Amino acid sequence: YPYTVGCDTKTLNLTITPITSSSQTETACNSYYWPINGTTYTTSGTYYNTVGCDTKTLNITINNSSSINNTVSLNSGLLTSNHSGATYQWYKCPNTLLSNETNQSYTPLEAGDYKVEVSIGDCKVMSDCITISRLGINEPNKTEFKIYPNPSKGIINVVTANKGNYSIIDQSGKTIKSIHLTEDVINTINLENLSDGMYFIKSTSDNKVKVQKFIIKK
Repeated sequence: YPYTVGCDTKTLNLTITPITSSSQTETACNSYYWPINGTTYTTSGTYYNTVGCDTKTLNITINNSSSINNTVSLNSGLLTSNHSGATYQWYKCPNTLLSNETNQSYTPLEAGDYKVEVSIGDCKVMSDCITISRLGINEPNKTEFKIYPNPSKGIINVVTANKGNYSIIDQSGKTIKSIHLTEDVINTINLENLSDGMYFIKSTSDNKVKVQKFIIKK
């Protein structure tokens, strides 16, 4: 823009820079380095950096690995992570990933050592290995049961040479369902309302306790 007074002319070269802004959202474990301003943050929050007319906003959630409980409880063959509300992945030790075993609890199908990885955001911690030496409760006088499929998604077929009244029980010994089985035929039982885990068919006919184990895994 020229401006003239008498013989004096002044010229203004003017550039108008528009106001700009941008934001980013991040989740990190323990700390986050923001290269925009060279700062490392260890606390969740909203942070700003302004240079001239440009403002950048950082929304950061910091998860702390030290706050994750990586211990595991063992109860009658059922392993349970003691940290709720996380993401889980179970392993057979030392490092064999168990496909689709991503619940807070896991029932091993065989004796061995097991562990769980617990994740919250980008933070991941691993539990110690837990040894499972026996599965479930004792199984006295195992009889001529044939249960299939085993593991099952909730529908099981049972063939037995001994007709009579039976009970479906859980690992604590609680009766879940009472059933009657006919001998030498396929008895189909719907247990789709039960959660994943280890269960037993039990009979006390003829004053003898007969127990057979089966697994529900949906």
